[in-house]
Amino acid sequence: MPLRLLTFMLAGGVLLAACASAADVGDAGGAPTAEPPADPPPWPWELEAAGQDVIDDRPVLVTYCPLCNSGLAFAHPGRRGAVVRHLRAAVEVQPGHVRPGHPQPWSQFTGEAIVGDRLGDVLDRLPLQIVAWEQFVAGWPDGQVLSRDTGHNRDYGRNPYVGYDASERPFLFDGDTGGPLPQMERVVATGGDEDPVAYPLTVLTDERVVHDEVAGEPVVVWWTPGTASALDRASIDAGADVGATGVFRRTVDGLRLTFAANGDSRLTDAETDSTWTVLGVAVDGPLAGTPLERIPHDDTFWFAQFAFRPETRVLDAPAVR
Repeated sequence: MPLRLLTFMLAGGVLLAACASAADVGDAGGAPTAEPPADPPPWPWELEAAGQDVIDDRPVLVTYCPLCNSGLAFAHPGRRGAVVRHLRAAVEVQPGHVRPGHPQPWSQFTGEAIVGDRLGDVLDRLPLQIVAWEQFVAGWPDGQVLSRDTGHNRDYGRNPYVGYDASERPFLFDGDTGGPLPQMERVVATGGDEDPVAYPLTVLTDERVVHDEVAGEPVVVWWTPGTASALDRASIDAGADVGATGVFRRTVDGLRLTFAANGDSRLTDAETDSTWTVLGVAVDGPLAGTPLERIPHDDTFWFAQFAFRPETRVLDAPAVR
């Protein structure tokens, strides 16, 4: 199974994190396409529950909660030193749990401060995708990946929650969950607090492409195969194929596009017959080189989405058709 990668865009740049060893990935240098910063600052996805860096002079944070299967990225406009100090506290909290002795905790799922003098402050969300290594390399062949040589003796690439994907109930969570889906159903969630909507992965794997309106904006949600689950097998790169997803505004220069799957890894729009990747970039046709505008979304389990946003609209297969 291809290795996992997490990427997100910020001001035209690409930040990535990968579940892969340096030997697997290599020490590629240079800068990826799509007008990235001169020195893109990536780090391995598997290394920590969160990673911090500065892109285009903005401090950023990428987090992952394995129990919710939620990978989220945030930015904050304050001073770099202050921001980094507060962002470090964000990873100490998982939904419903505040650890004693850790000041200034933030919710990983919402980016909101839940204790301390920053109570109620919310970090700015950044669009993020989890994709296979080969998908990233195809889009940014000169992208960089940080080595596993971090100075810490850890078994990177190993999953401590073997079989969690197949669990009927979430671990360390006893909150009230409900709605139309099983607690551990994988969903693609977007819309934030304004118009929360969830697309079950079972629907996306069948439909491949879903067109919808979220908060009044025409969007496209799509899925392609080839990305391993981090919560299945002991070795992450041997995990079941859960695929990669993306959520984008589907309007380019005033033209509303309609997409359809084109093989396993590509999509085509009906209006210009351009070919697109899961990363939302046209690679062939009249729109070649054009990126779609990414919309923040989360690949997560239903229980986490429902716990924070019980009003979430769920798009099922009949609604798609």
